[in-house]
Amino acid sequence: MMNWFPTNSTSNGNLKGTQKQLIMHKRFFNAFLESMRLQNVIGRRLLIAILIFSSIITLAGTSFQLYQEYDGDIQFLNQQIENVRKTQLDSLAKAYWDLEVDQVNLQLEGIIQQPFVEYVEIIDPLEGLEDYTGFKFTKGLITSKKTISFSYPLVYHHKKVQKTIGTLAIFASHEPIMENLK
Repeated sequence: MMNWFPTNSTSNGNLKGTQKQLIMHKRFFNAFLESMRLQNVIGRRLLIAILIFSSIITLAGTSFQLYQEYDGDIQFLNQQIENVRKTQLDSLAKAYWDLEVDQVNLQLEGIIQQPFVEYVEIIDPLEGLEDYTGFKFTKGLITSKKTISFSYPLVYHHKKVQKTIGTLAIFASHEPIMENLK
């Protein structure tokens, strides 16, 4: 085995000056290497902490952005359905009361054209009775596995009397909203 630090010693066991310097350099070098190992550990820990922190920040930011997009789509859907309620519900109730079949179908067709809407129907409160022979008004077909439903009473106003004559049920698909998030 090769000895990098010669150990020529005098008779009293003392090392010569250059040998002492070599040993001191060796100790200094070993101490430096040891401190570098500690710094590497600290540096590694710091790097891991930075990566974890930045991943958490990225995940939180992405989650917040996805939530905002989802909430915006839900608000848009609610606004569209609210517009239907405000603009078409009274005229639909009147057409239904007067049994204007073409007008009722035309209005249901207009509702089904709204974004996300898949199916719409008028539910007659007498529909469940055994001898019911009324009309069934529906448009569309529910094809989605997840839907959001809205229902509004159809109220006929005549003079000062209000009478609930049915319920407008609207089914909107939840799937396009989820597709927008992908």
